[in-house]
Formats: sequence, structure tokens, C-alpha cells
Amino acid sequence: MTAQEYLVCKFKRAEAAAKEELDKFQLKLAENPLYAFSWSESAFDAAAQYAVFHDLNAEMSEEGFSLEKCAVRLQDMLLVANLFPSRSSSAQHNLSEASKFKSLAEAYRIICDTLKQDEELKK
Repeated sequence: MTAQEYLVCKFKRAEAAAKEELDKFQLKLAENPLYAFSWSESAFDAAAQYAVFHDLNAEMSEEGFSLEKCAVRLQDMLLVANLFPSRSSSAQHNLSEASKFKSLAEAYRIICDTLKQDEELKK
């Protein structure tokens, strides 16, 4: 299995896990909206995780994709998000941006770990 194939598996699992969490939240929301929203931070995390990994999965199927370029792009996105954190008057917007930052960091960690393992296998 190549590093990219391994990454596709990891990212698809992360996307599926996030979708499962979102589905659970939708059920809770239908049962008792106020209660569901009062404990919704995990739903923000799941929504951000789904969006990030869904986009990365789509990107990985494009011609010319490389793990190295993706790692650099994620690193740039993380630096910008860290330099210019969300300071909206909307608490929900700030929470969604923080959740997105977490998911981008997780994706970056996975790519870096995969690249490191790939390099060690090539030695």
C-alpha cells in the first residue's frame, strides 16, 4: 500500500466517523432541540471534521495531487488561522472556526506522520 493509498483510507474513515456523529446529532436534535444545542460542541467538531476530510478526499483524487503539496497547503492554512483567529461577535462562528482549526491540525498531523513513515520505509 502506498502512502497515498494509506492516507485515502485514513481520510475516508475520518470523514465517515464525522458523518456518523452528525447523524447522531440530527437524531438528538429531532428528539429535543434545546438539549441537543446545549451540548452541541461535538456537532461543531464533527461538521468541521466532515468538511475538512471530505474536501481533502476530493482533492486527493485530482490529477497532480501530492502529499507534500497538501502538507504545505495545510500548514499555510494553519498558520493563517493561528495568526488571524476568528473574533466574531457570533459565538457559533468562533466555535465553528476553532473546530475547523482542530480538524485541519489533525489532517496535517496525519499527513506528516504518513510522510515520515514513508521515508523510513524507503531507507
